[in-house]
Amino acid sequence: MDEQREREVKDAVAYVAAFKKQRPWLEPVSKCDPQVQRVYASLDLGLGHSHKRHAAFGDDTLQRRRVAYCEDPAQAHSRMRIMGFDGFKHDRQHVCGAEATRVHDATAFAAAFVVLTEHPEARRGLDTPAVGGRIPDAAKIPIADLLGSKGHDFCSGFALAGDWLDARLVRRRLTWARWTGEDLSEFAKPSVEQIPSFENGHFIVRFVPNSQTEAGGHQICTLTPEPERHVLQDPRLEVADRYWLHPAALPFTTVLNFMEKYIHPEIRFNNYHYLIRRVAIAAPDDEELATFKSELVQLLEGDHRGLHPHALSVASGYEDEGDDPQFLARLWKKLYPLEHVPGPVQG
Repeated sequence: MDEQREREVKDAVAYVAAFKKQRPWLEPVSKCDPQVQRVYASLDLGLGHSHKRHAAFGDDTLQRRRVAYCEDPAQAHSRMRIMGFDGFKHDRQHVCGAEATRVHDATAFAAAFVVLTEHPEARRGLDTPAVGGRIPDAAKIPIADLLGSKGHDFCSGFALAGDWLDARLVRRRLTWARWTGEDLSEFAKPSVEQIPSFENGHFIVRFVPNSQTEAGGHQICTLTPEPERHVLQDPRLEVADRYWLHPAALPFTTVLNFMEKYIHPEIRFNNYHYLIRRVAIAAPDDEELATFKSELVQLLEGDHRGLHPHALSVASGYEDEGDDPQFLARLWKKLYPLEHVPGPVQG
């Protein structure tokens, strides 16, 4: 080990020891190999949050409560977590998708992250220049690529049970009542099921620009394990794999890609402002943005031909009782405040 690397490892061990109480996601690595601590310390000083929400911190109960009640593992204050406060935006409710998943072994998570940084799909995103709010598409990488043929054994998680749209509505009503201080005894609680296996599953990798000054490329914001879709036996999830496997052949691909890399709950507090910035700049050569706006207009005008009925809610994870047109109208008003909302729905 060279002198610089040795110093980095010592600094990482000292960092974990100093901050593990106030940053509890560091606690699981405090007795791990110093090289593992070095990975966690580096992540903790960066822009990503995978080690807080999707790694060894906590137990199954914490993951179960995240998907059932939107309690954020990244919220270090337990009382605020139980009340639903997000770990990064402390004045907002936490939002969770249909699943809460993680790599529950600290060493395995660190190993996956190290291998990931050299994976071709990750390098594509990491090396993309951060210019004008443009962010690389999320990458989908087999768990076996990063952790070997038995790597799925290190992955676990929970999902909303039954019809996801119904379960999401039950959860949303409960969490909103909690947020507004209502008596929760009269509200139904969402059902949750353990994901039985991650065999043949993938990691979803999302990116965030390296800095506000656009120096360099991108960092990894999230590394999230996902099971093979048939494991959850929920037909609405098939749409996600359809767009991963055949994006060019399906309609509204650009809108769905923007939802995935700017608006999805795992990314929005990092990247949503970059989308607003990108729209404000609207560079003449930004053909992808022009296509996004064209597809958004088409959807707002009521032309949904070829769009899977659950595609928008899967890609964006929007959490309210509104429908797709209302969600899209609100999005339009945020992005294009000086332009009239196309179509009949005004949001």
